[in-house]
Amino acid sequence: MSFTFKQLCFGMFDLFVMSGQFKKILAGQIYKRISGQLKENMQEWCFLFNL
Repeated sequence: MSFTFKQLCFGMFDLFVMSGQFKKILAGQIYKRISGQLKENMQEWCFLFNL
């Protein structure tokens, strides 16, 4: 399999774009999960301390 330089560049660019979108999605999922956990914890603490 031989690639031209242009094909290699386009391939790298595609990978870069895909991984960028993947990271955004992953970060969004992690953020949602963490913020959900924080909200639950805050509610529990408020309940415990009768705030």
